[in-house]
Amino acid sequence: MVEAENRFRRSTIALGVLAFLSVVCAGLLFAKYEFQAIRIARALDQVEIFDSMRKKALASTGAEAADCLEYVVGYYPSGTRHPSGSRLDKTVECARRTAISAIIADLWRRTGRSTSDDAETWIACLQQSERAGQVPVEGREFTASVPSKELLDSSMAVFAFSRSKHHPALIFARTGTHLDRHRRRPRTIILVMSGKAWKVFDLNLLDRSSSWVHACCARDSGRIWAIGDLYTAGPSWELEIVFSPDGGSSWTHLASVRKPFYVSHFNSFRMGLDGKGTLIVRADDDYGGGVSVGYYEYTTADWGRSWSKPRYSPDILCDADYAQPPVESSVVELMEDLSKR
Repeated sequence: MVEAENRFRRSTIALGVLAFLSVVCAGLLFAKYEFQAIRIARALDQVEIFDSMRKKALASTGAEAADCLEYVVGYYPSGTRHPSGSRLDKTVECARRTAISAIIADLWRRTGRSTSDDAETWIACLQQSERAGQVPVEGREFTASVPSKELLDSSMAVFAFSRSKHHPALIFARTGTHLDRHRRRPRTIILVMSGKAWKVFDLNLLDRSSSWVHACCARDSGRIWAIGDLYTAGPSWELEIVFSPDGGSSWTHLASVRKPFYVSHFNSFRMGLDGKGTLIVRADDDYGGGVSVGYYEYTTADWGRSWSKPRYSPDILCDADYAQPPVESSVVELMEDLSKR
């Protein structure tokens, strides 16, 4: 009788262990399936973006095609989203090569150049051609004009200053909406109130899509700085700094500051009474690019005309998953409001 009870107890324990192991195995298989589904979704997203950039490049000018080509080359390189050499990685890289080849073949047809099969060579060649014959970007002065109704209706204000004793009312805006990034090139503009009328400086930096990320003015003078970030279908490698020494009456491009990685973003800007200042860029993730996560600090001693190489500071913190987006206002409504102040 005792022996039977022991056998029954052992059988019960064995069955319990088997049931537990079955549940664990089922959980692991489910987790593996979900993880694989996420990786497949990411791979499909990359393939769709490559195809979108290919179509956009085929319908664009040489400079725009160079932007698209640069984006396809740099968007999550091999090994960043999927293990290098895996089936998904090979599939994504095959789609990338197909898009690059199609863009280069179209550039050959349109330009008549047999520059190279190398994408980087084409990007450098087209960007150099685009800038040929133009005033160097650094030091370029922008001219003012009367803003058209069409321009004002299609623009959104990003930053603004009310009138003060050092400067008139100012609006830093961009044309279009975030949905226009894939269809046309949003441009950066500055609206300045002159007397009772408004004038506009159409910066259109480097003839590439851009938007404002920061604007600030000195408390004791008419010096004003503004920083723009360029993008094609996402952020670019450089921040562009423009400056006004006279309260917005004139504007000059001061410098292009290369970020440590293209997805790095503007963090802060400071300037002292002696012209010494800092610009800080933050890298939240290296995406396999070999860039350390943290802050990169650039320094200047000439009011922002030239900048040092960045000094790295590590950071273990990360932002919340959701943050309130920047508030953008209608340019026309804001102009009416500032005109009354």
